[in-house]
Amino acid sequence: MNSTSIPLDAARERVLPILGLTTALTWLGDFLFWNHPPGISVAIYAVALAATLLVRPGGERPSRSASIAAALMLLATIATTLENSFSNVAVLAALLAVIMGERHFPQLACGWARWSESFVAWLAGWRRWPWLARACADSELTRTGLNSITTDRAARSFQIIAPAACLAVIFSIVLSFGNAVFGELIARSASYAVQWIFSFDFSFTRCLFWIALATVALVVVRPQSAAAQPRFWTRPLRIWARADVTVAVWQSGAVLAVLNALFFAVNTIDVIYLWSHAGLPAEVRFSEFVHRGVYSLIFAVLLSAVVIAAIFQQEQNVAQRRVLKVLAGVWIAQNLVLIAGVFLRLKLYVDAYQFSELRVYVGCFLLLIVVGFGLLAWQVARGGSLGALLWRNVLSTFALFFVVQFPDVAGWVARFNVAQWQREPTRTLDLAYLEVLGPGAWPALIDVGSSRDRSHHAAAEARERVIRLAADEAEHRLLRDWRSIQVRRKAQGRELIAAAARFQIPP
Repeated sequence: MNSTSIPLDAARERVLPILGLTTALTWLGDFLFWNHPPGISVAIYAVALAATLLVRPGGERPSRSASIAAALMLLATIATTLENSFSNVAVLAALLAVIMGERHFPQLACGWARWSESFVAWLAGWRRWPWLARACADSELTRTGLNSITTDRAARSFQIIAPAACLAVIFSIVLSFGNAVFGELIARSASYAVQWIFSFDFSFTRCLFWIALATVALVVVRPQSAAAQPRFWTRPLRIWARADVTVAVWQSGAVLAVLNALFFAVNTIDVIYLWSHAGLPAEVRFSEFVHRGVYSLIFAVLLSAVVIAAIFQQEQNVAQRRVLKVLAGVWIAQNLVLIAGVFLRLKLYVDAYQFSELRVYVGCFLLLIVVGFGLLAWQVARGGSLGALLWRNVLSTFALFFVVQFPDVAGWVARFNVAQWQREPTRTLDLAYLEVLGPGAWPALIDVGSSRDRSHHAAAEARERVIRLAADEAEHRLLRDWRSIQVRRKAQGRELIAAAARFQIPP
């Protein structure tokens, strides 16, 4: 039986813990996120979900995969406290899926089968509410009544707590009359409690927010049962069986030969005009040749990988032909040359204009493609399944996301562009883009405003932007507390406000 399915007897015993954990996680999410911009709160919530999965009363010890994922999650929370980003949230979600799969679906095959089941459970989270209603209806809480189950326990708990609670109230009242500071603290706490009760937000939007948080919590505590049969994406990919092996070999060889010739022509053009800087034909402008078509070339490279993988997914007496391996190796090498041309196009564009976050991430994506072609070349040479190749590429993608979440990419881009402008003041510096980059670009914007030639229009505009951003940041700080802390933004905001104060003083 699936470990996540609850028999009638187990449901009667475990409904109360499920309700308690779901309520606690819902309250925590509401406390951390409602009316508070995300910050360190994301790390706290992710750790709470992971701890709920790892600490299961009566459950088995976490597997090695779950322990490794938990350790990686602790490292990822460091990036969360530095700065929230898409890559960071994606990494946390992936690691939670691993932990959840290992803890709730141990009966499934190790790896992707378990972990992908976590995503299925999240997507089907709404189905847990009918299940919970049925589980509550079949539990002892409903059959015999809450009082009969909890009377003895409640009575004993009351006997234990009542004396301490009564004495705490009596001594608090007495001490508040004898210590003015303590009395003020008690009065302020009582006033805050009353104000919180009467001003609590029960808006429709918040109720929807509670439902969303409760659904996530319920899925983490008790997800749906795994499918009886393996999901289609976890099954081994079929080998492409060919009726006529001779036709298959010649057909594959023709495809590889023709595409090799086509890529050779494109790479030869790049060598002549891009790498050697030969004069372009009159009807082609250099800006069009260098700056356009980058994404088309990337798509061509990706399509090449798909074609090669498909060719070598054929049966062994086709895929293992030496001539096909040689042609595939040559085509892989030509794809790497084409990728190098794309890298050079990006460099020339940056030299002519400026860097951007998008171009940095395009460069990272190109590196990921290079790794993918390396894995593809290994499979062509040594053989192996397409599923294993896909899985290695998934791990490579996760590794890239994990690394990218730590550096301050926006700050690095801004510093690079400003350094270019400082070397060549005649260059155009896009100050609006620096502002769009966010807090990471604030130090670079301050550098522009602090330039020696304070009369330069770029410096003057930068000072105006710094003063405006500092006013917005000071206002936003009044609306944020520790839950919204991001270490980089806090430090950069402090520097921004100090710089704005200097800039407002006439030189």
